[in-house]
Amino acid sequence: MMYRITFLFLALLLSFACTPAPPASQVAPPALRVENPQKIGLGLLQSIARRGQMNGAGELIVLNAAALGSGESIDALLGIPDQSCALLYARASEEVEDLDLLVFADDGSILATDEAPDETPTLVYCPREERRIFIAARVIRGDGLVALGAQPFAPKDKRALQKKLGARDAHGAHRDEEEPWPGFSQALSRRQRLLGGHWKSQRNVILPLDARLPTKVSAVVPAERCLDMLTLPSADVGALELVARDRQGRRFAESKHFGAERAMVICAAKEEELITIEIRPHLGRGLALLSLNQTREEEDRQTLSKNTTVNWLATGQSSPQAPLTKRLSLEAGIVSSIELKHRGCGFLKLRPSSKLEGWSLRIWSDTGQLIRRVESIEEQEIFVCQKKPSRVDIYALTRAGVMSYEFKKVPLNKNLSKALLKAPDAAAEIASIFPSSKSWQKKLQSSTVSLSLLSLDAQHISRTSVSVPAQTCLREIWAISAAPAQAKQSPSSGIQLRAIDSATGYVAASARGQNSLEWRSCSKDATTELVLEAFLDQGAASILRYRILEDIGE
Repeated sequence: MMYRITFLFLALLLSFACTPAPPASQVAPPALRVENPQKIGLGLLQSIARRGQMNGAGELIVLNAAALGSGESIDALLGIPDQSCALLYARASEEVEDLDLLVFADDGSILATDEAPDETPTLVYCPREERRIFIAARVIRGDGLVALGAQPFAPKDKRALQKKLGARDAHGAHRDEEEPWPGFSQALSRRQRLLGGHWKSQRNVILPLDARLPTKVSAVVPAERCLDMLTLPSADVGALELVARDRQGRRFAESKHFGAERAMVICAAKEEELITIEIRPHLGRGLALLSLNQTREEEDRQTLSKNTTVNWLATGQSSPQAPLTKRLSLEAGIVSSIELKHRGCGFLKLRPSSKLEGWSLRIWSDTGQLIRRVESIEEQEIFVCQKKPSRVDIYALTRAGVMSYEFKKVPLNKNLSKALLKAPDAAAEIASIFPSSKSWQKKLQSSTVSLSLLSLDAQHISRTSVSVPAQTCLREIWAISAAPAQAKQSPSSGIQLRAIDSATGYVAASARGQNSLEWRSCSKDATTELVLEAFLDQGAASILRYRILEDIGE
């Protein structure tokens, strides 16, 4: 019996030993792990987070991280407690060349942006009260990993973080109330010394600006008082246009140009007046401070009239408009034509009747080149230069009405006239940047103004040298001309320019525009030698270059 049991046990062992191993295809593979994307973000953000902690910021919060392509973005929602601030930033792998950071309120309005052409956007934001914000990081150029981070900090540490980390200020409430904008105190003091009189603050407001549409603000001009409006833009925008409209929506005042700032004075007579202020940059998107200040006494208006141009709201104080010599009836969508027979340069003045709610105009040269295209609801003055008669096509956009018009020739010296006639479309573009026809004419009569033509393309960098004498500012405006010889080529667009100090290699000024650009550089104690580097984003074209030397105080 024992023998039989032993035999069966041995047979069972042998059967296990001879069983073949399962095929390799049936072996379960190692399990996959779902990784936390915040670990990737931590690696990208550790360096900036350590620098933040060294300057007063708290622990890093990785808000989001992902692999993105050009034009894609990631976002996150963040709550900031009362009496607290947030250091906000985005960082990416080496493949990403340009990265933007945007902050939105929960109603979708933009609170702040860092859209500099680099891959290290950084902001400090201090809200006036507890607030919830949306943060987005957007890849402009390149593909790679992107992380979004934040660190809390106390308001007292804001300046240190700005200085050490190069962070942009999102203009929150913990900024000193006496200094709502960098350089504001000096700019306001300089402005009020120029104006004279006695002033008190009405309000200061920080506004988002976009070249695609104007930002509008309502303001009150008290009876028998004057209102001064000073606008200080951020570095992200250029060539500001500051306009005032009355209760009927009529445009009655425009700002003067002096540096990046824009300002104008509006005075009321016996009654309080409500106006609408429109601010629009010709270039870029960013922020600006609008400072509204009113005179304290009625007598201050007399002082102002001696020192600056005053725009009067009361009809009794304003000079009546002279009637224009010609009239044209316009129908909605039906083109009417005018022939301009003059030779040389001048202004075509157009004044729509109250029934016209919008009109569109094109000016064509004798060769069929488009000189200027305008769509508007208001009075316009268009600078036109031509060797032979041109044609103006105009029609009403919505309702029929009457357009009054006339042309007035501008006397110019031969050198300026020669350059303007070679590039009439660019001449009209440059003239439109000035606040009024009078200011453009005045500049053309200056002894320090010059006009020239140069060629640019997208394949080569053009380099030219210029000198800026001591105690002088050099201001230049460049505009693309679509010359007939280039009409069959691909469209030209996007001018880029840098002014580099020859002695130090420092970039003294830079500018970019779709069809035109404006830049300015000043020299204080000695002559500055600059090298201008310029090229087009696309195509090839002639460029009309306007340049003028101005005193630093202008």
